[in-house]
Amino acid sequence: MTVENSHTADPVSSSASTVEGPDALVVRELPEPEVQEGQVLIDVEWAGVVFPDLLQTRGEYQTRPELPFIPGWEMSGTVRTDGAGFRAGDRVAALTVTGGFAQTAAVDASMVFPLPDNVDTRRGAALPVNRPEWGARPASCPRRTARA
Repeated sequence: MTVENSHTADPVSSSASTVEGPDALVVRELPEPEVQEGQVLIDVEWAGVVFPDLLQTRGEYQTRPELPFIPGWEMSGTVRTDGAGFRAGDRVAALTVTGGFAQTAAVDASMVFPLPDNVDTRRGAALPVNRPEWGARPASCPRRTARA
């Protein structure tokens, strides 16, 4: 399942202020993340919704982010600025663990991987958790060509 980002003019994110499940998520305006060394700034186009997201919003996942936090384990989009081995305009997917439900995410470069030409960002958002070998070993993965 993926959630499309509506790309409103203002930075908007879904954030969890309590751990009462996904119904407790609140959409609010937040400042864009500051990119740290070794991170990639990505304009989020699609975010996958996976079981760990549900568990985190309930406070039932083994690691509990500090409240409030932005859920979103996996996402895809376009790199905004050159850095950490990526170029502005690169289409990528990323394993964010938190922050994928924002309009913009700053992600450790080691958790970001380029999408092949034959994989659109909608499908790419579902790869980081469900097919982690795409990012871990893209050159040696026996099924490098995605099927639509």
